[in-house]
Amino acid sequence: MFFHQRPKLQGNDWRLVVLFLDDAFDPGMETLGPLRQETMPWLIRGVIPDLLQHVTTPSPVLNVLRPLIAQNERDVYQQGTKWTQEIQQMPQLALSEQERLLNLLVQFLLQKFSHLDSKEITRMLQLKPIEESVAVQEWMQEAQVTLLAGMIEQKFLVAMEDVAQRLTPLDSKTLQALGRYVMTADRYEQIEGWIDGHLATIK
Repeated sequence: MFFHQRPKLQGNDWRLVVLFLDDAFDPGMETLGPLRQETMPWLIRGVIPDLLQHVTTPSPVLNVLRPLIAQNERDVYQQGTKWTQEIQQMPQLALSEQERLLNLLVQFLLQKFSHLDSKEITRMLQLKPIEESVAVQEWMQEAQVTLLAGMIEQKFLVAMEDVAQRLTPLDSKTLQALGRYVMTADRYEQIEGWIDGHLATIK
């Protein structure tokens, strides 16, 4: 609607880019209702794994998304070290920025291969143990909470902020276990019961 009301803003054409992590997340053009047109040149849609396959000279920054197209753990063992080295060899990035990208890479791998823990993944990538840095450990736990709360919000249509608040006291290992449980749960009440049970053990 905003596009139709202001087709040109400061003399520039509008472009809306929508990227999906998977084809299954694309709700389809029909969901646009009356906004849908026969031709919509201002709307660009894409699926990140498909796009990554066609990037000829990718920036090492995009390596954080490589887990999305990894077929199995063997791919990570064969290419993971290259992903991390390319990020570490970017002279224009400060050390803190490189560390943040590497932590994002680990988080995507934790989501893709939920049966692995962070220690195993750091070995696969030949990184220094993440647990050596308290700040990094705290950031990773926060990132896990955000990703998991978003997953729960999408599956059960609950407020992400409320879920994140309940997940914050849980440690990394418990959050990984919850991520696996979310995949099989049918109702949000099951998730609530699971969280309450684990929270009771740390009080």
